[in-house]
Amino acid sequence: MAIIKTNRLLEDYLKLNECTLEAQNKAIIQPIANYFHDPDLLSIQMLLLNHGLFLPMQTKAEQIEALIKTEVWQQINHCFNQLKKEWQGPELAVFIFPADLNNPKLTGEFNGVSGLSFSDKIFLFIDHRATEQMTAALLAHEYSHAVRLNKVHHSKEILPLRDTIILEGIAEVITMEKFGITLLPSFNQQDHEINKLWHQWINPNLSLLSNHPLHHHIMYGDEQIPSLTGYQMGIYMVKQWQDKYQANLANLLQTPTENFFHELKF
Repeated sequence: MAIIKTNRLLEDYLKLNECTLEAQNKAIIQPIANYFHDPDLLSIQMLLLNHGLFLPMQTKAEQIEALIKTEVWQQINHCFNQLKKEWQGPELAVFIFPADLNNPKLTGEFNGVSGLSFSDKIFLFIDHRATEQMTAALLAHEYSHAVRLNKVHHSKEILPLRDTIILEGIAEVITMEKFGITLLPSFNQQDHEINKLWHQWINPNLSLLSNHPLHHHIMYGDEQIPSLTGYQMGIYMVKQWQDKYQANLANLLQTPTENFFHELKF
């Protein structure tokens, strides 16, 4: 499978000359529905829109054309093959689409790129102006999720918070170590602040599944929960463990979740 030629789907979408959800559903969602276990078109479309897919009514054709003209498909293909060999990872489908650049959170906090991972497929939502380094880091981040979902979580995709924070922590440590960049805002992690997050939000909810609304709020933050609390905790824990054991990235990806909790000293 590997890199899906979504540039052709985008060309089909532009030919419809309609900036509507219906046109997006017809040209983009319908052709990829069979990659999902439940091929409900509207559910798939809403899922992708919620994770960074461009919103038709607010996205000019020029933005989509600009992405099509880039070499991002070739670049991602090259990076994917390298990572697959390095991590002995699974073959899967990789979809590349324009990001929703009208989403202030995506552009302000996530550098104009976003992704969504499953055990058998990855979606990358990309700003056509993103650097090659940034797109490679995004792929590594999302592919690390897929590797771990396969090797550690046995293809389960609904995970408890304890697994999710480690999943995201590993992904961020990988992008920082391999590419020297983060896909998140930089954190000035003070031990006393991490301690507070642990006791107030993380520890009481470690068994909370990823399909529960509170799980999302803990990971990303809201009016009460500090921004990206789950990510902050995961990065802190993975760094702490890696500093002690000096594990390489391939080993880090296969380390059981429980191991990271053994090193906590709160």
